[in-house]
Amino acid sequence: MWAGLKNAVFLERRRLYFVTLSAFVAGVLFYAHLDLVLFGLPAPFVVGILYAIIIGFAALIVCILAPSFRFMLEAIAISRLGVAALSFCVPSLGETILSSPVLNACIVVGFGVGVSRLIHGRIVRSARTGLRTRLHGYATEGRGKVRVAGTAWQRHYVAWMDDTVAIAA
Repeated sequence: MWAGLKNAVFLERRRLYFVTLSAFVAGVLFYAHLDLVLFGLPAPFVVGILYAIIIGFAALIVCILAPSFRFMLEAIAISRLGVAALSFCVPSLGETILSSPVLNACIVVGFGVGVSRLIHGRIVRSARTGLRTRLHGYATEGRGKVRVAGTAWQRHYVAWMDDTVAIAA
């Protein structure tokens, strides 16, 4: 089981790096207007580090416990980065978005769904399995092929990010 968990983390490394780095940048952009110093660092960098740690850990948990949702992680990361850039460019809008966590979540997830369709096409789900079976599969076989209903570019992107073969569905 531990070998499967280790292999699962290894197989998700690209996605986790991407999501964690974009969370850090989004945290910095969201709070770039603050002139505070925390722990000897500018506050936006501290917030960015906190975003990266929390969102990176949550992404790892999602990749292991809900693998069919893993494709939404990078789409939501791109969406969060876009909303953070918009908040940085239009500070009054950024304050409104940050003051309401529900609004922030709805905007990020809503745009994430659109971004997912744009970069992934439509992922055809494989049969659902239990956690123990999935971790055993990671330890012995790795990850299986992904079926993508979309363009060649979308299949290529999914294959690269997932580090596996993406076939047309």
